[in-house]
Amino acid sequence: MVTYNPKAYRKKKIDFEQKLNRLREELLIYRRTYKEQMPHWKDEESIRERYYRLCEDLHIGSQYYEIAFDGGEMSFRQNHYQIKIAMNRFGKNIIVTDNTDWITEEIYLAYLSAARSKDSSERANHPSAYQ
Repeated sequence: MVTYNPKAYRKKKIDFEQKLNRLREELLIYRRTYKEQMPHWKDEESIRERYYRLCEDLHIGSQYYEIAFDGGEMSFRQNHYQIKIAMNRFGKNIIVTDNTDWITEEIYLAYLSAARSKDSSERANHPSAYQ
């Protein structure tokens, strides 16, 4: 069963777009420092490694930008296909159960009950976070 939450979609989309913008800003800096042949910025592979580390730090995949080097120039572009795939997943939850005799409504109500129970226990453990 798949559920969709528009509020979760909007939140994930905003977070994702902020991370893509951060990547773009950093790649602009990478391109400038590579073009200026700054120390430690001459090797293409080390620049790619810096990009991969940045993606790890931001908790985002590296497939959303493609980096290329040609004739002393560095270029990059967004991979719109990969971005679209990621955004199509936002706000969706897949609910799996071994209760094969339950109807869809029973599965969904059990899911909601478990989610509310989890939310209540998190509030009890961290009351200041919800005030």
